[in-house]
Amino acid sequence: MPVYKTFFNILGKQKSSIVIYIIIFIVISIIMTTQGSNEAKSSFAQAKYEISVFDYDDSELSRSFTKYMGQINTLLELEDDKEALQDELFARRIQCVIRIPKDFETKVAGGNATELLEITSMPGTIYGRTISSQTDVFVRTISAYIAADFSLEDALLKTEQTLSKTATVSLLDSSSSGSKSQLYYFYIFVPYLLVCIMLVGIGPCLIVFNKKLLRNRMECSSYPLLRKNIQLLVSTILAAIVITLVFVVLSAVMYGAELFTVKGALFILNAFCFMWVALSIAFFAGLFAKNSNVLNMVGNVVGLGLSFLGGIFVPLEIFGAGMKTVARFLPTYWYVMANDFIESGSYKLNPNELLIYFAIQFGFAVAITSLALALYKARKQT
Repeated sequence: MPVYKTFFNILGKQKSSIVIYIIIFIVISIIMTTQGSNEAKSSFAQAKYEISVFDYDDSELSRSFTKYMGQINTLLELEDDKEALQDELFARRIQCVIRIPKDFETKVAGGNATELLEITSMPGTIYGRTISSQTDVFVRTISAYIAADFSLEDALLKTEQTLSKTATVSLLDSSSSGSKSQLYYFYIFVPYLLVCIMLVGIGPCLIVFNKKLLRNRMECSSYPLLRKNIQLLVSTILAAIVITLVFVVLSAVMYGAELFTVKGALFILNAFCFMWVALSIAFFAGLFAKNSNVLNMVGNVVGLGLSFLGGIFVPLEIFGAGMKTVARFLPTYWYVMANDFIESGSYKLNPNELLIYFAIQFGFAVAITSLALALYKARKQT
């Protein structure tokens, strides 16, 4: 079995590059799974700011306004000293200062409610805009009731009732917390590593066997060419399977029982589907690259390009319509679509759609391999 032995000897010389990629992958996976699980915890949190309100009108309307601002924020009692308040704002102990002018109620009741309140916050922060929006809601609401011929007392009551109403937020899937599983974040990055490792690991092996001198010597030897090609094919596929299994074992070690579910099995199956795409890319590069240094460069360019444009490093949710159209021509797009489909549990209702995503990835692998063989044959004939 000389071809097997030679192939895996060459592959063994690339182990340092492969280990580096795997270590980088583990670090990225840990970081992303941690961020992904924390993201949903604060998604619907109501932000409250520390503010100070100075009421120089001391009217029924100004007291109602102060009460409303205290309900949606935290009121701090401070002295209205300009320098002291600037220090508080600079130190971020308070986020905003609101001053209610003396004729506030009179002007609002008279229909003149434009820019009555003096709002002070640190420049360049979101606090001032947020507090301004909150004050505008109150002033515009009560102004609308006054314009509708409500008395000031009735307008205040209606405004309080209106602003006390809150929207109820519910998820379509009540069993979901809104965050994706850690296993999802692990497997979403697998394509990038498969492409890079296949190129820097398997690619150099193919370059060696494709060298003209070695190829001519093997063709002239008594060793059957068909047997040599079969052994090379089996060695390549076996190496690709072993590399993919490394990531499966890592996911089992890191996430345990979560992997041994139907969803986990589908994640693994999706990774093996993309394995053929990565292997076809390595096959293409191995036929035409001159040396392993070229493969390292190609690995980074192709891996990063497919990852950024295909929805791995940049979520598909933020892609524009034109960008999504371009991404459809990349195999990573369909891998991500399959991963999202598995994570959402939609495969239970429509398994055929998931099979289509798998088939499209196989289609890319066949197309890339066929193109490589066609170009290689054309080059040999010239």
